[in-house]
Amino acid sequence: MMMLAGALLPYVISNQSVLRDAVTSPFKSDAAEQPKPVPSGTAPAAAAASFAVNGGQPQAAQSGAGKSAVPATMVSQSRSTPAEPFVPLEQALRWEITPAWILAQWPRVTTHLAELEMQGYRVTLVTGTAQTDLAGSLTYYFDPTQRLKKIIFHGTTGDAKRLVQFALGHHRFERRLTNDPSVYLYQVEYDGQALSELRIKTASIVRSSSAYSRFEVALTMNRPEE
Repeated sequence: MMMLAGALLPYVISNQSVLRDAVTSPFKSDAAEQPKPVPSGTAPAAAAASFAVNGGQPQAAQSGAGKSAVPATMVSQSRSTPAEPFVPLEQALRWEITPAWILAQWPRVTTHLAELEMQGYRVTLVTGTAQTDLAGSLTYYFDPTQRLKKIIFHGTTGDAKRLVQFALGHHRFERRLTNDPSVYLYQVEYDGQALSELRIKTASIVRSSSAYSRFEVALTMNRPEE
């Protein structure tokens, strides 16, 4: 019996090791496949910071060491700073403006716009972010003495009430009736002729997503004779 037990003992021990490996190997495999915890302040935090910086837009994965795969257009669109400065309506439409003020106010000014021996300065006007604000192209014309003689604006607005009130109160525009029910016409007359004119026309297509361009604005102001 003792000789038989001595012969069987190594076999039993070997089989127990095999059996133990067979039973525990699935748990070892599952443990190896579990994701490792990420230290705080690494990938998830960086992703959240990137999400906040990009205004809630997901950022593309990075390729290479420290190189972002985000297109340049996406980066530029995420900036909150407007391309043009906000210039209030009351400051942009006044006869006291000088060429020096224009060049100091806007980062980009188009010149060499000659008209009847006058020098033109064209800028992009954005008066603010409210629906009563204006956005479009504004041109100033000066005579040889650097005196402002004409102001022309073409653009859009979501609500023309503020512009109309300013034109009536500060530049003496008056309402004129037209045959087109979609046009609101205001004029300043001098010697029976229209010296200045403001036309406000309902946009051809009004979309709820374009609340700032419900009306098309065409304004021509000539300096009144003193």
